[in-house]
Amino acid sequence: MSLRRSLVGTVAALAATVAWTGVADTAPARANDSKSAGTLQNDMSYLRNWLSGKCADVAGYSSENGARVQNWDCTTGTNQRWEFVPSGDGTYYYLVAQHSGKCLTVDTSRPNGDFGGGVGQWQCLGQNNQMWRKAYAGNNAYNLVARHNGKCLDLDTRGGLGNGATIHNWSCTYGTNQLWQLDRV
Repeated sequence: MSLRRSLVGTVAALAATVAWTGVADTAPARANDSKSAGTLQNDMSYLRNWLSGKCADVAGYSSENGARVQNWDCTTGTNQRWEFVPSGDGTYYYLVAQHSGKCLTVDTSRPNGDFGGGVGQWQCLGQNNQMWRKAYAGNNAYNLVARHNGKCLDLDTRGGLGNGATIHNWSCTYGTNQLWQLDRV
């Protein structure tokens, strides 16, 4: 009976992973990986929202898969530092949280029209919903566009601009709530 419970638990964990990220491909190589050390020029930046002036922040310094990414006062914490790791195609990057080593990931389990999905951190699995393209918009500001659906990283302004406001994936409107300054660490 305990073998069956263990198998059921493993299947449930796998199903949760697939709901967030799809089937695993290859994880991104990080600059501190021994096989890639010295071969990648990775950038570490704070993602500061143009409209709010606040940073993309992994809530509560969580290291858990699915931890929420939110709008928060810029504190220089490692949960606000994002490493741009090249995906290998010359266009897209994985955004890896320094404190956890996990990727900025769009939840693909519940897309809804313009709303592409919630954004959190998840184990880096090399999925398209973990890849982002930097689209320069001028004045040191970028739109960050998800590879899997072409939608932008977006600060949801419906609940205000304060600490804890939702950051999600939304159709690109190119408004100031979708502009991100990449402040080098």
